[in-house]
Amino acid sequence: MKLKLLILFLGLSIFSQAQDSLFQKNLVIVSFNPDMLNNEAAKPMLQQSGMTYDEMVTYLNKEMTYYLGVAFQKNIQTFSLNTSLTTNTSEDLYTIWTLQNYFLSPIPKDQKRNVDPTSKLIGQKKKKSSGGEVVAEINSLKGNFLDSKIVDKRTFTGITRKLHANYVLIINELDIKEDYSSPYAVGRNDYTRQLQIHFTLFNNKGNTIAGNVATVDFSAKENDIKKVVSSYFPIAANKIKLFLLPFLQ
Repeated sequence: MKLKLLILFLGLSIFSQAQDSLFQKNLVIVSFNPDMLNNEAAKPMLQQSGMTYDEMVTYLNKEMTYYLGVAFQKNIQTFSLNTSLTTNTSEDLYTIWTLQNYFLSPIPKDQKRNVDPTSKLIGQKKKKSSGGEVVAEINSLKGNFLDSKIVDKRTFTGITRKLHANYVLIINELDIKEDYSSPYAVGRNDYTRQLQIHFTLFNNKGNTIAGNVATVDFSAKENDIKKVVSSYFPIAANKIKLFLLPFLQ
């Protein structure tokens, strides 16, 4: 019995030390460049929410970093450039955006929990057929997410040193896709939308640690932007946290 208690005590002690060590580190969160928002449901959402497009972009940008901060707050210290904007931090934010180079990477095969296996990951794209008429084409991610890399690591390191950052989490792109594959569901206005958060985690030298896409499905009947954000951003943020925690140890 004493041996069991000693093992339990040592296990708790090691866990506590690991948690303390993680809390001595700092995760800087950077939301998406406004040019990297793709909201296919923007028109009905703006109409119901009474926002301008720019107001929607600013709102989504800040709320994404806020909910990520909430998700990670029990595990690691966080700092968001988007919700802590001063003249200096806004310059750092814009500079980081300019340092990114985007490309597609395969979704990690061993981390399928981050993507709902029932999700089609599809969007709507218009194209002209051979007959000249405009038809709908389903645009699938096909197992990829939008990744990024840092093209000027010296400048990036200067920013992370100033911010005392150990890690930097960048949201590469935020998408709201619409699934028009079922005409019956479209006719009932009961088709599926999907929130997609593409992200990459870097160390403080600008080297890539990990990246993925977190997805959450919701109904096309939901057009209040604030309700969509409060309902589904926390879910996406928690998926991102679950995926990244092993890389932050």
